[in-house]
Amino acid sequence: MPDAIVTDGQVRGIASMGHGEQPRRRTIGDVDKGDVSFRSYQQSPAQAFGNAARIMAETRCGVVKLEGGAEMADTARFLCLRGIPVCGHVGLMPQVVNTAGGLRMQGRDAQQVREDVRAIADSFAIVLEGTAGPVLREITTGLPIPVMGNGASSVCDGQVPGAFDAFAPRFVRRYANVGGVIGDAAARYAHDVRMRVFPGPEECFGVRGTILPG
Repeated sequence: MPDAIVTDGQVRGIASMGHGEQPRRRTIGDVDKGDVSFRSYQQSPAQAFGNAARIMAETRCGVVKLEGGAEMADTARFLCLRGIPVCGHVGLMPQVVNTAGGLRMQGRDAQQVREDVRAIADSFAIVLEGTAGPVLREITTGLPIPVMGNGASSVCDGQVPGAFDAFAPRFVRRYANVGGVIGDAAARYAHDVRMRVFPGPEECFGVRGTILPG
């Protein structure tokens, strides 16, 4: 099987999501993340390193994100030891939905999530997606790296839900200016995340069974 590589189009796609092609001024805590695409890092740590290094060099992102827990631990460690900061991603993983039963919550098994998180604890940060709130509360306590939630609970250090771009190409007619509405919504969202009132119980998943002690 030939090595899968990150294509020019994939690099442009990552750059278009805020990384750009020009040097940008950074502040402390300002980090851009580039997602490494499916098939471009699962084959071997060496494959992952080559593609992740290209993404960082050409998009100027500061961190690459890989999906996978224990099965990707060797790859994540390989990259970290060679100067490439890694953001892990466990729970619901969009790149493998075809083998996971679709886009539905995957993080009900506290033992499995705990093992995945511990396996990639060398990472810069971890995204926990589609994971039950009680599982997150138990696992994130005392974890020395930031944990970002997506379809998770407010016990995470931050939230990373997706948002639609405000991109308006030439062939689009502008019928309303909703920038103010979007700005207000973003400000209220940020406030709720900081105050840990979002996500609330109505946006979180429950868990079956007893959570195993740490």
